[in-house]
Parts: sequence; C-alpha cells; structure tokens
Amino acid sequence: MSITTTDVLTTDTFDQGRVKINANDQALASGVNGLQSQQATHLGSGHPNLYYAKSDVDSQQSAQDAALATHKTSGDHDARYLSASYLATLVRTTFNQTIDGIKNFLQNVLISNGAPTLELHDVTGNILARLYAVMGSPNILRLSIAENLAWKEVLEVIAGQSFVNFPNHDVASKGNRLATEAYVETYVQENPPASSSSIFVLERSIWIDPLPTVLPAQIVLMWPTLVPIGAVLTELRYSHFTEDQNVDTKESQCSIQFTDTLYNIVKVVFNIDAQWGVSLTVWATHVIIGGANDPPTWSPIKQITISENGTYMALGGAEGLSVTLRFGMAA
Repeated sequence: MSITTTDVLTTDTFDQGRVKINANDQALASGVNGLQSQQATHLGSGHPNLYYAKSDVDSQQSAQDAALATHKTSGDHDARYLSASYLATLVRTTFNQTIDGIKNFLQNVLISNGAPTLELHDVTGNILARLYAVMGSPNILRLSIAENLAWKEVLEVIAGQSFVNFPNHDVASKGNRLATEAYVETYVQENPPASSSSIFVLERSIWIDPLPTVLPAQIVLMWPTLVPIGAVLTELRYSHFTEDQNVDTKESQCSIQFTDTLYNIVKVVFNIDAQWGVSLTVWATHVIIGGANDPPTWSPIKQITISENGTYMALGGAEGLSVTLRFGMAA
C-alpha cells in the first residue's frame, strides 16, 4: 500500500499551500486507516496458526533438550559419532602425530621429497641414526650416527662407483676407500681366481734421489694395504736397481696367514742402519673395519737381510727399490 502526498512550494500562495496541506492530511489519514483495517483482518483470519506463542517455544525447546540428553547417554550415540578421544587414536594423512605400538607394513614404505630421510630416535626424542639420500648427478646414499647430539657421517655410497666411502672412519685413515671383492679381483690379482689356491700379488716400486745420508733411516715402500681375509703371505721378494740394470734381487719364502682376528693390513719398510746393515721388513696389524684403532699396533712378521754393516747402494745416483708380496688363498 502506498500513500501519495503533494509538496508545498515556496512560490505557492497562502491559500494554495493550505489546500495542499489539507489534501496531504486526508491522504495520510486514509492510508493509516487502511493499514489498521488490514491488520485487523489478518489478526482475525489466521494469526494464531502462523506464529508460536512464547509458551509454545519454551515447551518445544524443553522437549528437544530432554531428547538430546537421552540420546547422548544411549548406546546409539557412540555408534553414530566419533568422539575426540577416538579421533586421537587414528593415523592421519596430515599434521604431526606421535604413533605408538608396533605397525606392520605389508607393502613398501615410500618417502617422497627432495631429500628423503629416515631417522631413528630414542623414547625421549634424542637422535640416534639416520639414513638419507641426496638427489643429483650422481645420486648419493648416506648413513649417519649421532655423536654429541650432532650427526656424523659414517658411510657414503655414490651411484656408479665400485667402492663405498667412509667419511670419518676407515681401515687406515679418513679419506681412504674400502674396495669390494670384485674390485680387488680386477685391479690386484694377476689372474681371475680359478680355485681356493689362487695367487695374487701386491707390488710397489719407488725411486730414491738423493739417497738418505743420515742414519738410521726408513723408507716405506708399501703403504698400509688391506689384505683379503684368508690370504697367506707365501713369498717376499726385493730388488734394487738403477736406470741401467738390476743390481740385486733377494727373495724369501714364508707362510703367514691373514685372518679376521690376526692380521688384515700389511706394509713394507726399507730399514737402513749404519751398524747393523740394511733390511726389508714386512709389518702387519689388525684393524676393525670402521673401528677406532688409533694408532694400530704393528708387528714385524717377515724380514730380509739385504746387506750387513751398513753397506748399500754403492753405485750412486738415483736408486730404485722394488718389493713384491705374493699371496696364496688358504684352502
């Protein structure tokens, strides 16, 4: 319903304004009377059926509250809804969680990200060990152990290489490499092994110029070298030569076994003593692979007397020394 009125203008005369005002009063009165009539018609024709009284609303709310209380205490409630305590026991696909108990995985466990890492902690959260990969060219797999609450690398495998690296522990010193059996067969042995009695040879030659004049003196001909377990040192051969000819060759037979508890590393030292002469000594020691034997305890296991009373290398100039260790494999 709309009510239309007429504006009184400032240009209207007194009589013109009075006529408009009277007409507006009549329009307003007629509109108000019409609204009152419509309201009376509404109240008399269906108002109680369209609206709830406050008492009705209170009664309905009380009934709903009672039904809800009964539902919460019934067994049907727990069967239809998951409680917060129950949700806390589930493994979720997002967010951080602490998982208790033993979990059996029937398929592979995949860790997919830029640097996949598997860490082992104790019950209080202290780090113990970790295995992780570094993607690149080539890919790298590393094993670390916790030391003083910090990570220490103990093993590194690089794709495409035939050996593994021990970044902080090795059979001799940091930075050395431990060769695989296949690597040893390829680069150390004279011939591929045909049986348990196969032979392999370790050999080292050096030139010395000038010769040592301060005695006694030592010259290491063969640096600490890993020997396969089960090998037997059967022969030690020494040669002294110049650029023109071999001067002296001596050899000695022996039978010294290298085992996992006796010896596994060997080195050869050329000893010069003004009083006792010149000799060649094979030293051996046992070092736990990856262990902390520092320094190792070396034992002399074989010696060749080259000359007596300090006479050696009388030819002068640059001198060559060569040493050969021949091994057999224990049956």
